[in-house]
Amino acid sequence: MDREQGRLFLETLNSIQKLPQGINLNQIIGKYKVDKVLIALGCYYLYSKSRTYFSRLSVYGVINNIPYVNRYLKNRITDAVGMIKKEFKIVDYKNRNSLPETGMSVANIKEIALNYKGYRKFRPEDGKVSGTVYLGNEPEFNNLMIDTVREFIYSNPLHPDVFPDIRIMESEIINMVKNLFNGSSESCGNLTSGGTESILMACKAYRDYYRDNKGIYDPEIIIPESAHGSFLKAGDYFGIKMVKVPVDYNTGKVIIKKVISSITSNTICLVGSAPSFPHGVIDDIEELSDIAIKNNIGLHVDCCLGGFVLPFIKKIGITNYEFDFNLEGVTSISADPHKYGFTMKGSSIILYKNKELRKYQYFVNTDWSGGIYATPTIAGSRSGVIVATTWASLLYYGLKGYTESALNIIKLKNALLHSIMQIEDIKVIGTPATSVIALRSDTIDIYLVGSKMSEKGWNLNILQNPKAFHICLTNVHVKNKILLKFIEDLNESVTYAKINPNKKTSGTCAIYGMTNTVGDSNIIKEVTYGFLDTLTEV
Repeated sequence: MDREQGRLFLETLNSIQKLPQGINLNQIIGKYKVDKVLIALGCYYLYSKSRTYFSRLSVYGVINNIPYVNRYLKNRITDAVGMIKKEFKIVDYKNRNSLPETGMSVANIKEIALNYKGYRKFRPEDGKVSGTVYLGNEPEFNNLMIDTVREFIYSNPLHPDVFPDIRIMESEIINMVKNLFNGSSESCGNLTSGGTESILMACKAYRDYYRDNKGIYDPEIIIPESAHGSFLKAGDYFGIKMVKVPVDYNTGKVIIKKVISSITSNTICLVGSAPSFPHGVIDDIEELSDIAIKNNIGLHVDCCLGGFVLPFIKKIGITNYEFDFNLEGVTSISADPHKYGFTMKGSSIILYKNKELRKYQYFVNTDWSGGIYATPTIAGSRSGVIVATTWASLLYYGLKGYTESALNIIKLKNALLHSIMQIEDIKVIGTPATSVIALRSDTIDIYLVGSKMSEKGWNLNILQNPKAFHICLTNVHVKNKILLKFIEDLNESVTYAKINPNKKTSGTCAIYGMTNTVGDSNIIKEVTYGFLDTLTEV
């Protein structure tokens, strides 16, 4: 046994004692006549036979074959999935499993649709939903969206010869947005279906560029722990190793020293958030830019959340953050018009420093029997409605409209932040830069606070690593003047958590609480699979 194998042996021996709450190792040993050394030896055997296989195994994956543990974990998973199904249960719903024999009338269809709408538990217009809906009731603008949908309902950018109008609109969208981010004449981009697709496209472009130009076949992208989950999806889809670097729990920013120490000869790109989805904090993009230049690698800045807030508050001097193409090291940016740009869902933009990099985003096949097949993004056919409504939104609000909106969000964020900081048991993660405020606690169960807020009608985003929740402020909150109600409910929820420290959480908070108790991602994945199944099992 060499030194590395010996270290792993001892780590495994130590780790198997950290079983889920409710499992006693001595009970297992007594019942099945095994001991810690045998279990550790089993783990060592797996490791020595196949290092690759072992790298994908958790300790729970090994001991899960012990019947007692297996039954316990299956019960925990079943209970958690059952909790999810209960939360998403729609009462008095009759499932529709087949097409009607004859087409239904327009009036009947509208009636059924409105009935389905009545199943909503939350009303975003009341101002208690975090993010999700970014604009309240604006009759004139809403009518513009409806008219634009009606006019371009069957258009498809896949056929630019048939729909030159959509091509013109998409080109103008890219030009307007790249100028917001100080792009040069060489800067370019594409419209995608959302922030996830924009990030997927960027990761594919870096992978293929550095493969073809630098001979890197085992690519690595360095991301903060707080980077959007779609980077991990990109890694899974495209075979890129995503190297996660910790963030400082106090500042919410990625730890720059850890970024530097994580760079290898296979590193193709760094990632910074402006701001991060979990905590609303902007990473040190200037420092990341310098590091990217020094190492001749890419830097993607994820502005999906702040893309239609930051540029406008920067123009009027409210912030001095540097995050865009003004920085030499920034090579791509993602931003979402379907958030604070107020257009319909399904609209995001991926921008590149130059066309040479963007080329590697494309898919082109020249010898298909159906002709040359080429698409700029993942989709083939796309709805021209998304292009047209995005274009119309940008023209409707303009610099003045977006600046006023961003300013209102910042004013509300600052006022809410001031009130939150007066609450003794609550801590804010970092310095919120735009619209997101993330709350944690060192003294009470923050998930219990979040659970109580949910009971009071709030739909907030539950976070982990560290345990926290956040509220993402929108124009809906600005119009509803939710400051006083949020603080009142938060104070009451904090008091409840202090008085009832052993009270169990419910709903989503309970699921996240389970992740901290169980501590094994494979088990949590099973629960999440159950959640995804539930979405199509009404």
